[in-house]
Amino acid sequence: MRRTILLSVLVLAGCTYYHRMSTCPGSAAPIVCIDSSLNASPNPVHVKRGQFLHFFMASGELNIEGDFFENQGHDGGQAWGRVKKDASYGEHKYTVVNMTTGKRNDPEVMIDP
Repeated sequence: MRRTILLSVLVLAGCTYYHRMSTCPGSAAPIVCIDSSLNASPNPVHVKRGQFLHFFMASGELNIEGDFFENQGHDGGQAWGRVKKDASYGEHKYTVVNMTTGKRNDPEVMIDP
């Protein structure tokens, strides 16, 4: 009986955590959607030092470049990077690259205190 209750609580907690982490732009989560023209939404996206940014693109292979990122990576239509803990506050440009077509765009990120 205790195992069943514990398992139910863990499943509920996991689902709640996953639901919070999979929210779309407009929420507190730093998620950026890239359209087929490589326009970012939101632009600029607001983040804090040390926070991860996640980028999603519907088609093509996505890569993100920026000098304020560390721990960057990409896989297919998604990319991610952590804002450096010593990054300067304010507006920064980053580069969105569709590695399938070679197109590039330079949207902005705002690093808030």
